[in-house]
Amino acid sequence: MALYIDDAEVEQLAEEVVALMETTVEVAIRTAIVEKIERRKTEYAEEIDSTGRQG
Repeated sequence: MALYIDDAEVEQLAEEVVALMETTVEVAIRTAIVEKIERRKTEYAEEIDSTGRQG
């Protein structure tokens, strides 16, 4: 039993894979940005706690 996928189906599947990969990259970038912001907020709060003042 052979499985046949025509060119149009292959192209459609390829487009779907690319879209999923792009979404994955976007989510990874957003996650990294949020993590960096959270880390900086924590560092800033720790600096305020240790010095008792901002900056």
